[in-house]
Amino acid sequence: MLCLSCEGREVVGKLNDLAAKHGGTADINAMQDYGFMYNRNLADLDGHVWEMMWMDMSAMPPSEKAN
Repeated sequence: MLCLSCEGREVVGKLNDLAAKHGGTADINAMQDYGFMYNRNLADLDGHVWEMMWMDMSAMPPSEKAN
């Protein structure tokens, strides 16, 4: 799996939608939305798995920052 950090939630969705429009498979895993972090996964035409994610570090719960 390859992971790309995106500028915002909207970009995550747009990249997933574009991949599906051009022959990839969108949302091969369940979407994850934790409020401060959001991701979606897709598979490209060669079967590579990509995770598009966005994280707002300023909104991350304090218990998560310690890890």
